[in-house]
Amino acid sequence: EKEVPLAMLALAATALHASISEWRSGVYKPAAFSGDCYLDAYQEHILLLKGIQDQNPRAYHVMMHKLYKDASGLVPAMTLAGNAHSDALSHVDIAGMDIE
Repeated sequence: EKEVPLAMLALAATALHASISEWRSGVYKPAAFSGDCYLDAYQEHILLLKGIQDQNPRAYHVMMHKLYKDASGLVPAMTLAGNAHSDALSHVDIAGMDIE
């Protein structure tokens, strides 16, 4: 079964980290997305993913394969007509979300 490459997920997580960091002060301050600025965050994501892979290879594979299927469109996409909204919500634990 195919997986999302570890480096690809680490890069995506780093991009998310960078985007959130632009709001660190409470005001949006755009910053360049470069290896010089975010290498430490990228390496931390690599270490985290490798740690999961080393400690539980099967769970790592299941996670990375699911991400691959979801991102590649192998799983049928929800249609805009019909129950797309309720289907998406069925995957969210709304009652378990933090409120503070």
